[in-house]
Amino acid sequence: MTKLLTIAPLLMMSAVGLTACNPAALGSTPNAGFNDPATLQAEITTQVNAKLADKKDPNYAKGVKVTSVICVSSAAHVFDCRIAVSDKSNAVYSYVVAEDGSSFVAKAGQQ
Repeated sequence: MTKLLTIAPLLMMSAVGLTACNPAALGSTPNAGFNDPATLQAEITTQVNAKLADKKDPNYAKGVKVTSVICVSSAAHVFDCRIAVSDKSNAVYSYVVAEDGSSFVAKAGQQ
């Protein structure tokens, strides 16, 4: 079973050595950037898959990939996301998104 419980809370933009990403659709709309669940889901999928595939990453898991990420807004700029991977493990994490949608970070206290 993968270390999904340790990977997902580390996802954040501009920390832990992850590549910063600024979605093209940033603006003043409520669903701009990572405040759009589809954009957030796609970025979480990309980052978790990259960590699982990187042989130098402590979370490396040969052949394991994200099968789904479903994010639901639980408060303003807060999303609860269920991440499932191909080895049948899954976890739920809360992510706080910047008001302008330009970045996100796992909510404090999650491990």
